[in-house]
Amino acid sequence: MPRKTADIITRRLDPVTGEPLPNWYENATVRRPDGTTVRLRGSCRTDDRATARALTADKIRRISLGLPLDDTAQFISLDAALTRYWLEHVCQGTNKPVIASWVDIRRMGGDLLRVMRLIVGGEPWLHDLTANEVAQYASRRRAEPQRRYKRPPKGMDTIPLCGPRAVNAELEHLRAVIRMARDKWHRTVDPEITMADGTRRRVPVDFDRLLFPEPDSPVASISVEEQERVLAFCAAPENRIWAHVGDLLQVGIWEQPRRGNLVTLDWSQIDMNAHSYTLATKSKKPGGQVTRIEMTDAFWHWLAARGPRPAGRVFLRWNPHARRLPDGEWQGEWQPFEEFKRAWATVRQRCGLGPITFHQATRKTGATRILAAGGSLADAQLALGHRDIQTTMRYLNVNSSTARGAKNQAAQWYESQLRHSDHAAQAAATGAKPKKAKKTSG
Repeated sequence: MPRKTADIITRRLDPVTGEPLPNWYENATVRRPDGTTVRLRGSCRTDDRATARALTADKIRRISLGLPLDDTAQFISLDAALTRYWLEHVCQGTNKPVIASWVDIRRMGGDLLRVMRLIVGGEPWLHDLTANEVAQYASRRRAEPQRRYKRPPKGMDTIPLCGPRAVNAELEHLRAVIRMARDKWHRTVDPEITMADGTRRRVPVDFDRLLFPEPDSPVASISVEEQERVLAFCAAPENRIWAHVGDLLQVGIWEQPRRGNLVTLDWSQIDMNAHSYTLATKSKKPGGQVTRIEMTDAFWHWLAARGPRPAGRVFLRWNPHARRLPDGEWQGEWQPFEEFKRAWATVRQRCGLGPITFHQATRKTGATRILAAGGSLADAQLALGHRDIQTTMRYLNVNSSTARGAKNQAAQWYESQLRHSDHAAQAAATGAKPKKAKKTSG
């Protein structure tokens, strides 16, 4: 509702003659549902007082309800929504992306525009995307070959098709854009459908019913011997160009951050005195959620040995051809980097790790070792930054020896409690004080 004013319309004086201007002007400050305010101080473009009052009252009603001021701004196209999502969520008002998943978001936005334009035969608008169009998009994307392959892999005649996990990620991205357009930009994004009673209503698309069933995530991890093999290979003087891969692997197993956060980690994010660092972790909140993480002692000593600096990338790669000297020789230099897929593929092949990804080698290995070292499932969930503990359970590589150790600890705990109850019963019968049970490691 508008704040208290003398009147929602007013006259203004001509700055030259001092006479009242013919048109009426708006004079109100209106509060939106989100708490922000809008000042109405423009011309009503009419000299009739009743008409001016009606126009201003309609604007006040729309603003107080969170509706756009004109019908043309009520809807938004998919292209405009993806662009605004990129500027507000990915870039956060800056000139460059600031969240780690910007590469995937850019790729998914391009696929959404390309395929949706083919489906609707023109420029798609969010309020025109019904469940039928979204289902057609998912079917078309599943029939397309995977982008990562430029030729069929060994043992196959054709390029594999796009997997269900990749298509579901694109549908989730579309749902996030629609949700932001509805809740934050106050646009009409839900399609209008005919109900059973013949009425027309706007009903949001149920994305959960359109998602493909995904296979269980692989639980591959690397052993201690494989990790030492990689570290020794990367630390060799002749393999200096892969030294950053060994550093990333070592710290990734200690801390289990996501690859993008690990690569772009800056010294300005690290507080050596508090033994902590801050990351913009993955979240539904626009731009991610800034989280303060307590670092391990091993990582703290590793940073201290590298020499803390006020700013700059923590992880650098060696470029042997960074600069060319006047005599024609190349001079090497440590430089920041954004991607290391080729370097990881080379190290993985040279060290015989098999088809394991860096994500599995760091986050899944680190979480599995937390459980093997006696940590709980909640400890692994906190270390990985998962909101749902079901996601954490898919990360853990629990084998028979790990389960046997957990069962042994449970049996020891039961025996200690049983001995404690026996001592208490004997003490009650004799009147003596019960003996305290010895503490066990379990």
